[in-house]
Amino acid sequence: MNPEELMFDDWVFLPKCYEPGEDTGYAQVTQLDCELWTDALEQIDYDEAKPIPLTAEIMKKNGFVCETWMPYWYIPYCHNLPYIEIFNNTEFVKDADEGFIIHVQYVHELQHLLKLFKIEKEIVL
Repeated sequence: MNPEELMFDDWVFLPKCYEPGEDTGYAQVTQLDCELWTDALEQIDYDEAKPIPLTAEIMKKNGFVCETWMPYWYIPYCHNLPYIEIFNNTEFVKDADEGFIIHVQYVHELQHLLKLFKIEKEIVL
């Protein structure tokens, strides 16, 4: 991954640290320098980090709701956040009937979106 894509507390996947049944391989960015650090204080290059695909399961775990009649996700009673659609690439779309819809592909992009709209939410994987 490119370090310019990441912010403090972003979640990434570290394939080198993944052990089935033991470790998820997920890590949070704790320093914005040239390396990432695992929980075991092992140094990892950004080149080894991979973005975590955003899924419906992750959205549900974090309190987002998707109605059956609408393919977009939202947080109930949070009126300043646009609708979110899990998508192949990030782009902003204006839909005349439904307001702003933001297409998001990865967990760290969702984290950036929440920060942009000043929503303090710890993402759970």
